[in-house]
Amino acid sequence: MSKIEVDEIVNQTGDNDSGIDLSTNDNIKFDIAGSQKAIIDSSGNVGIGTTSPSHELHITGSSDTRAIITSGGSGDAVMMFENASGNTWGH
Repeated sequence: MSKIEVDEIVNQTGDNDSGIDLSTNDNIKFDIAGSQKAIIDSSGNVGIGTTSPSHELHITGSSDTRAIITSGGSGDAVMMFENASGNTWGH
């Protein structure tokens, strides 16, 4: 079996500020136009618009309102919204 080993960003030739960033062990980051837009961390959490997702799917928008989707620990899917003050609502 052969493999490709990369220690930095994988990108299209000539596009040096967008690509898949593999430089941090156990994290896969997606960079667009020079900034990180999404991440899959070592726990399997996926973050969009955040550099450190705290749930299975953690989305942060430009208004700093977050949508969080998680199993809730009991196997039941839970969807919550959280504002910049940390107040949550929804299921």
